[in-house]
Amino acid sequence: MFKNLLTTLFGLNVYFYGVFLVFCLFLFLFLFWRSIRKTSFSEERLVDALFVAGLVGLTFGRGLFFLLHPDYFAASALRFFLLFSFPGVSEFGFWTGFVLSFFVYSRRQKNKFRSLVELLALPIILVRFLFSLGEIALAPNLAQLILSLLLLVFLLAYFAFMRLAKKGRVQSTNVIYLVFGALISPFFIIDFFKPQRLYFFGQRILAVEQAFYGVVLLILLAVLIVNWLRGRKPNKKN
Repeated sequence: MFKNLLTTLFGLNVYFYGVFLVFCLFLFLFLFWRSIRKTSFSEERLVDALFVAGLVGLTFGRGLFFLLHPDYFAASALRFFLLFSFPGVSEFGFWTGFVLSFFVYSRRQKNKFRSLVELLALPIILVRFLFSLGEIALAPNLAQLILSLLLLVFLLAYFAFMRLAKKGRVQSTNVIYLVFGALISPFFIIDFFKPQRLYFFGQRILAVEQAFYGVVLLILLAVLIVNWLRGRKPNKKN
C-alpha cells in the first residue's frame, strides 16, 4: 500500500492522489489527441473542447465533493481550490460535467455525439481502469478490487467490440453503450460495499443512488437490444 503523502513543497503537502489524478488527465488527453489524428475532425477545436470539458468536469466533481463533505472544508473555504494539498473529487460529478460539456459542444458544432464518444471511448475506459488501480494502491479492499476487475472486463470488451467493428459486424458508433456502461455500472456495484446506505422504499437491497444507476443501465440495455433487433431485420426490396 502506497503512502498518500508524497512530499512537501513550499509548505504545501503533495499527495499521491492529486499527482496521479493529473497524470490520468494528461494520459487521457494524449490518447484522445492520437484518436483525433485518425479522423477528419479539427484537432485544435476538439483538444480545446476536451480542456473545457475537463475543467467543467473537475468543477462539477470538486463541487459535488464539497457538498458531500462539508466538514473537510470547514476550516477554510480556500481548501476547495487546493486540489494537491486537500485532494478530493467526486468521480460521478466529474464524468457528469465532462459528458454534458461534450454533448453541448457537439450540438453547437453540429457534430454527431456518438462519433465524439467513439473517440473518447478508449481514453475513458483505460483511464478509469488505471485510476481504479491507483485507488487500490492507496487503500486495497474488496470493493476496489471488484471495481478494477469490472473495468478490466469493459476494457477487453472495447477491444473486442472495435475488432468486430473493423470487420463490419457492428457499427463503431454503438460503442457509446459500452462507454456509458463503463461509466455507470461501477457506481452501481460499489454501492453494495458502502457501510451506510439510504435504501430505496424501505427494502434492504438497493440504495437510492443504486436505483437511479440501475434504471439508467436498464434503459441503455433496452436501447441496445432494440437497435440490435432493428439491425437484424432484412432490407425490404424495392
